[in-house]
Parts: sequence; structure tokens; C-alpha cells
Amino acid sequence: MKKYFRAIFFILLCTLVIQQTSILCLAVEKKELPSWAAESLTYCEEQELIETDYEWEGMITRGDVITILYRLQKYHPKIEVGDLNPFQDIDENSPYYSEILSLYYSGIYSGVKDEAGGLFAKVEDEMTRADALTLLVRGLRLDSLNQYSYLIFEDSNEVPDYACSSISTLVDLDILHGYKDGKLCPNENMTRLEYLSLVHRISTEVHTTKLMPKRNEYFRSTFESSMSKSEFHMQLFYNNKTNELTRRIVNGGEYLYAVPEDSIQLEYYHNNVWNIIPIKPAGSDLMLYGVSPGEEITLSFNLDEYDFNFPSGRYRLIQMVEKKTYIDAASLEAPFYRPKDVPYEYVICEFELLK
Repeated sequence: MKKYFRAIFFILLCTLVIQQTSILCLAVEKKELPSWAAESLTYCEEQELIETDYEWEGMITRGDVITILYRLQKYHPKIEVGDLNPFQDIDENSPYYSEILSLYYSGIYSGVKDEAGGLFAKVEDEMTRADALTLLVRGLRLDSLNQYSYLIFEDSNEVPDYACSSISTLVDLDILHGYKDGKLCPNENMTRLEYLSLVHRISTEVHTTKLMPKRNEYFRSTFESSMSKSEFHMQLFYNNKTNELTRRIVNGGEYLYAVPEDSIQLEYYHNNVWNIIPIKPAGSDLMLYGVSPGEEITLSFNLDEYDFNFPSGRYRLIQMVEKKTYIDAASLEAPFYRPKDVPYEYVICEFELLK
């Protein structure tokens, strides 16, 4: 009988030890999550950008980035079985297949080429900070804002040429600050938590500081222009023969304004929501127009550049503008500069298409 009770006691003791160990492991896991990352992790889970059991430890991979960017987008090219797949290391049964091809045909992800010219998705590869930041800016089309900043990190000379513009954009948006020692470490791999933190900040801060709204977000119909008509006026004219939309822009203020030509967002009012119309990948370099006080300019663009059939209905155009205090007139290629902490502004014009 004593042996029987000893056996029961031993089993109960082992069960208690296992339970306490499990609780301790969970506590350790929670304790190990940095406090600065907890809110970002929760946000990305709530927005379904990551799974609730997402392995947040370790370095961000191409597959991670591709999935997050895909889920951030509101419109996706429809990928059918049999569509041309340019990648040699994935097929219809591969993880991230639809996501990769969608971002590829959207002009966001171009893959990695080997010495023989073969194209690979490399979804399991970890990404450097330079690569991850560049893909993030490109995926959210923040590069269309055309911000310019001098990189002031201790190791700015190590930033690859292809990443300078994207990193400058994030610096100018006050999203990217580098490490405490003043370095960016662009060629070191980025952790998953660092990436989720950036996604969180961009998603919740960028469009609340009078910056041009993100292209990949729906906006409420109460969204209003940050500029008065007396300061900066815009009129729209539609030519149904050429399918072109022309903007007549008048600078009625006392400041110089820059109008980045591709910093335009078109939206279609449907089901009581302003829905962003996706633009096709840009095929030409950005053109930046300066509008002096009292000046008037006329700019046109073709609606064929958008992945949308433009039915009859209500539309609006959001044009980002930048208030400037300096321009180097000696060079047409010289960038415009805006004072530190001066926000970007935008003007909105509603119109209807009747076809």
C-alpha cells in the first residue's frame, strides 16, 4: 500500500514540477521580449500582418518581409496558376508563392540574380538593414514622397548606393534614428522586432503628421486638405479623348512650393469608403516642379497609368506639396530642401467622371 501511495505522490510531484516549469518558461519568454517592442508586436498581430504565434526572435527574412508588405497592401494583382513565374527556386506549391509574384508584378520585389542571370526569390535568406529598409520604403511607396536628407550616421559611408534614397526617406520622416552609438549598421542583418517596430511606427505616425497619406490605406470621407485655397489652389480638367487628367496649380502664398510629380493619390468613392486606386509601377524618373509665389503651372498625367477601369462616379485627387525656403537654381538636378520639422502638406480636389 505504501508503495502505491509513493507512486501516486511521485506522479503528482512530477506533474507539479512540469506545470511550474511551463509557467516559468512562459514568464521567461515574456520577460525576454523588450519593452520597446511589445506594442509593435501586438499591433502587427492585431492588424494580421503576422500570425499570433509569430516567432519574433531572430533575424528578418525575405519571406517575412514579403508577407508583411503583401498584407499591408489593399490591392493585389490576381495571380493565377500558370502565370509566368520568373523565379527558379519557387513553384505553385512553395510558401509565399502568391505573395512573391504579387509583389514582383507590382514592381516592389525584383528578386536576386545569380552570376548566370537566374532569378531567385531567396525567401529563407536573412536581410540586411539596407535591403529591408529599401524594400519597406518601396513597398509602401514612400519613395514617391521624394524626401532628401543628408545621412548623418557615423557609418553613412557604408550605406549602399541603392539604399541611400530609401534610408533618407525614413530619416526625414523621423522614423529611423539608428543606434545609440550613432551608427546605422546598414550591412548587418535586421532583427524581426526592429522591422516590426518600423512597420508599426510608419503605419501609425506617418499619416498623422500632415504628411501625404500612404497609398496603401483607406481614408475616411472626413479627410480634409491641410492647405487653404487662398494659399495653394488646384483645379482639375478631364479630357475623355486622351484619358488625361490636367491639374492647374496656383501658388497664392508667399513661399516656394515643390510639387513631386508622382506624389499623387487617386481615390474612388465606393460603398461609402474612399478606396485608393493602385498605380502601375513607375517607368520613368521622378520629376519635381517648383512653384514660386504667384506662379501658375499646368501638369497632366494619363489615367492609363493606373490599374483601374475608372467607371463613372465620384473621385478625388490628393496632391502632396512641400513648403520650401531654399532652391539651388544653378542646377536643375539640385534637390529641394525643407526646414527641419516643417511638415509636408497636401491639397485635395474632388471630381466626377461621367462615361
